[in-house]
Amino acid sequence: MAKLSSRDVGSEVSRALRQAAKSGLGTSTLKRMTVTGAATSSAAGVITFSFPSSLVQSNPFTEWNTFSARYLDYRVLRLKVTYSPLYVVNTSFTAATGNAGPIIMWSDPSGQLSGPVTPAGAWAVEGAKIFSLYKQWSYVMQASQREHLLFTMIGTPIVAANRFQMGGFATGLTISTTFGTFYYEAIVELRGSQ
Repeated sequence: MAKLSSRDVGSEVSRALRQAAKSGLGTSTLKRMTVTGAATSSAAGVITFSFPSSLVQSNPFTEWNTFSARYLDYRVLRLKVTYSPLYVVNTSFTAATGNAGPIIMWSDPSGQLSGPVTPAGAWAVEGAKIFSLYKQWSYVMQASQREHLLFTMIGTPIVAANRFQMGGFATGLTISTTFGTFYYEAIVELRGSQ
């Protein structure tokens, strides 16, 4: 198989997204699948998580069971995390509890990273960006390698070589405190309607 460039893979993802916008014509369909989780620090004052493309099936996401019964195989095209804080800080109003320093969001096209355990480790990962836990933000990662575009049979986990993932790391936080909610979203292409 010829190796495709990042631009070619991006074109393939864009093609799949455009195809789904054509009122369901064709053999596949795109679905937005979601799950939520609390942004709560540990007893050590740390928030750390990873959001692999395989989580769609293994968690499973809220909509997974509905669609997995109707299709034969799937692939994940895009991951997104949106954070909504419980406490907001701005120049005209302060309603904060505890220390909610920055969170470093990272992306791993290989899907093999076991998750950084230091701020320097998180910052060194590809696509790292810093966000505040006092403000709302979103972080998006799109399939970027040819292997990400291979379909996986429903009921079978995405093989390790075909996964991609994103994650977050924050430290120095007030211990055992919920700072907000993470809203996880995946755009999944499903194929082979039964």
